[in-house]
Amino acid sequence: MVLDSLEYFYAADGTLFGQYGGSERIRTVDQDMVETVNTCLERALTSENTKDRVFNRKQIVDTSADVGMICIEFVVRGKLYAMRMSDNYGGEP
Repeated sequence: MVLDSLEYFYAADGTLFGQYGGSERIRTVDQDMVETVNTCLERALTSENTKDRVFNRKQIVDTSADVGMICIEFVVRGKLYAMRMSDNYGGEP
């Protein structure tokens, strides 16, 4: 699998831990893989060796999953959910 540019990366607990490329797509990473992907992100951004950048990019793709949303959609959905929960969504207190 090859991506044109990589995206925003979130840990399973919702923590944003990195962005790579100019895409607005969101990908998630299992909590046990956060350190690995974080290292690969750093290497993909800083390596002067093309093969190293390609290898690290492949590692990132293989250990993350596209959630099917762009960043603004993710933020809006989160805010709407928080508002709905704070209003108790019309339920009894």
